[in-house]
This record gives sequence, structure tokens and C-alpha cells, in this order.
Amino acid sequence: MRASGEPRHPTPTPHSICGGDHDISQWLGGAGFVKFGTPVVVGVKTLRTVDFDTSYRNFIIVGLSVAMAMIPNMKPEFLSFMPDWSQVIFKSPVTMGAITAISLNALLNGIQYHGGLKAKSEQAITVCDRTFAQWRR
Repeated sequence: MRASGEPRHPTPTPHSICGGDHDISQWLGGAGFVKFGTPVVVGVKTLRTVDFDTSYRNFIIVGLSVAMAMIPNMKPEFLSFMPDWSQVIFKSPVTMGAITAISLNALLNGIQYHGGLKAKSEQAITVCDRTFAQWRR
């Protein structure tokens, strides 16, 4: 330490590492890209194992979940009719997409281990299968 109390080697900051003349937002933008891009890649890798050919239920689940996740970013005022306490939950695209995906999966594919919801969701499944069978023709 110096007599003035300053450390001999100050702690480096991102500003000093970049040379002092560079904009730090470029570094943060790259870090954000990696931070949010990685879960997308993992999600796409997971979707590769999903069967989209024999049943269109999973196609509906993925499509509607992505669409619902885009609503908070594309049209934020869309959810203004909802109560204030729900705004915290539904203004997040991740939460909106996850809730949609989990709900539709439970409704259309049923819960296999208990079978309780499976019987109740058979009507919804039949409607979806008929709709896509007509759509494919």
C-alpha cells in the first residue's frame, strides 16, 4: 500500500481492460447473446426427440407456446385487461411460454402416471386429431 492508502495495483475494471476508449455495452451484448442463446439451443435439441409425425398434438403445443411467449414482447398492452397481480407472471415471455406448454401438454397428452387427466383430455385430443386430419388433405 502507498502512504495515501491506495492499493499499489488497483483492481481491473472492464473499462480499463478494454483500453478505456471502448464501449462496454458491446461486451455486455455478447454476454447476453450467449446467456440467452444457450437455452434456445438446448430447447431445440430437446425438441428433436419429440414425435411431430404421427401426432400433431406436440405440433400444437410447441406452436402455441412460442406464439404465447411472443405476446408480451410484441404487444405488451394485450394483457392490460388482467389484474395487477397477474401482470408480474404474464409479462415475462419465458413464464408465458412455459405455462402454455405445460398446460397444453397436460391437456393434450395427459398425465401418464396417474391417468386422471388423460381420460378428461380425450375429447380435446380427438378434436385436434380430426382438425389436423382435415388440414392434411
